[in-house]
Amino acid sequence: MPTRDALLPCGPSTVPLIANGNSTVVEVEGTPLNGLAVQINVMATGVSTVPTLTAIVHASTAVGVTTDDEIVGQSPAILVAGEYIVPFVTEKRYILVEYALTGAATDSPNFSDAQAYVISNVVHEWSRLVNFH
Repeated sequence: MPTRDALLPCGPSTVPLIANGNSTVVEVEGTPLNGLAVQINVMATGVSTVPTLTAIVHASTAVGVTTDDEIVGQSPAILVAGEYIVPFVTEKRYILVEYALTGAATDSPNFSDAQAYVISNVVHEWSRLVNFH
């Protein structure tokens, strides 16, 4: 299991997830050579619909990160409960995790609990982008 820092939570601001949501902004001050990752633990999913959750990591040099900022990592479609790892590499200082939920009913919880943390990217794939400063 990768090392996770309890002081770097980046889970959705409201659970259960019944609509799109974002995490709070997390200060990472860039990533080390092998990058960082977001570990997402989805505890349970509802049975009334077949929702799809996608976690998208955005990065910015300013603390006001929005979903319009650069995408540095993205999860595959999350359909069931489990642990998901989203690796990312950035030279930017701040990240925000966008939780895009599609196919969910707004009147009943679909993802009853989702927790996410920034972790070290030890055993998972990563890409090293060339950055000119």
